[in-house]
Amino acid sequence: MLQPSQSRKSSRPEMGTACDYCLRGAGYVSALFLTYLLLTPDPFWFSATLKMIVKLLFSGYAIHFLTYIFLTSVALFVCSRTRLLSEFMCLQCLVAHAIMTELAQIWIPKRSWDLTDMFCNFAGILIVACFYRRYRVGNRLSFGS
Repeated sequence: MLQPSQSRKSSRPEMGTACDYCLRGAGYVSALFLTYLLLTPDPFWFSATLKMIVKLLFSGYAIHFLTYIFLTSVALFVCSRTRLLSEFMCLQCLVAHAIMTELAQIWIPKRSWDLTDMFCNFAGILIVACFYRRYRVGNRLSFGS
């Protein structure tokens, strides 16, 4: 039994370790890259082949949905690991990001604002948030019964 003055050792590294900085950096780079893809007039300007493959495999709505699944997964992992923001605050920032990137497309050539795209963004955030909430136990994910 632990005494009140004693604390349990956390399996997570302390704030400020190299691991935390790498996680934050990866999260920031992912967020910036995905924001670039959401806001650029032609996201696949560098590869016509990749553009053709993506258009054949996914609709525009699926791309928005999958983008926010990935972005939410990375953001929640980084926030829970580094304790940078609470999970709720992280989700609020993602919803604001989804709204702002969709509204910003009004002024971007070859892009247009679409309410269905915004709902696909929200659906991606909601799916990951529900999964995260359902399987999170304490500070770790638990996949067992």
